[in-house]
Amino acid sequence: SCPCPCPALSDVYLSSDGEAVLFEVFRRLDPESLAIAACVSRSWRSIATSNGLWKGHCARLWEGKIHVLSGARELLDSGEGHKAYRDSLLDSRRQHLTDEELASIVWHYRMKKSAGGSWIEEDPYWNGKPANRRKFHADGSVSRITDSGLEEPVDRVWRWVSGSGGRVGPRGSFLRFSSQGREFPTHFVSRHPANWGWILQNCWSVTMSFPPPPPGEDPALDDEGLAIGFEDQYDEAVCFNIGLPTLPEGSDGGEALRALLRSLQDADGNVVLQVVGEPSEGDGGSEDGGSSEDDGDGGEAAVAEPPESEMDDIDD
Repeated sequence: SCPCPCPALSDVYLSSDGEAVLFEVFRRLDPESLAIAACVSRSWRSIATSNGLWKGHCARLWEGKIHVLSGARELLDSGEGHKAYRDSLLDSRRQHLTDEELASIVWHYRMKKSAGGSWIEEDPYWNGKPANRRKFHADGSVSRITDSGLEEPVDRVWRWVSGSGGRVGPRGSFLRFSSQGREFPTHFVSRHPANWGWILQNCWSVTMSFPPPPPGEDPALDDEGLAIGFEDQYDEAVCFNIGLPTLPEGSDGGEALRALLRSLQDADGNVVLQVVGEPSEGDGGSEDGGSSEDDGDGGEAAVAEPPESEMDDIDD
């Protein structure tokens, strides 16, 4: 818990009165200052790491947090509050999910405005209702949660991929859905910095481990505040919209997509020329509607219309 590489601690004898005084002083320190004080001597460390000081810091840190590191509260209860604070704070910066975490959460999802047209008009979230909900399962299947709380399977399969658009990360950083063998643009995994909730998003939709607030309530969760837009996934969106079944992945995924698009342009330029080029506001299709994963993963179609099965899973 010490923030600096400190040498072996010396010891300073403190009387019981001195320990009581030091405890009262330490009570007024913030967590960072308290961790520094723990580096001074063994006596100071004994007091600075006492649970009586860290219980309050942990309570304040965890207040309003949706996902706190599993085991952190057990650490606190076992008298290691300083470790619980440190470990949970470090974990809050983790940007990848485990399979168990993914499957244990009821996820809430909505379309982004870039999906356009009927995908916004029919989305409960954009009509002032609770967002749609889904569950991921360990076997790769997906189900939706009905208004009555029942789980219904949907025509979706999920898998982790190693990267997207030149970005890579640990397993659990990038997720893709497919329907009938056709993959949708990659979802990027991130954390909400304020509530530590999980966020999965692609250019057309966002899925959260908590109910999304109404538009404008949390700017970080409005479309304008979310990190992934159409321009970030232009190549993947184009490949999806022209009907390619599987998208390249990994650190060279972006170049692989562009090479694939160039080869398709040579083979059938009349189709690809409609969509290949520098992304622009018009390319985003925000006014045109079109191809969308019906339960909140797809978006606008520049060329291809969605298969009829795309409409089958829209929540009531």
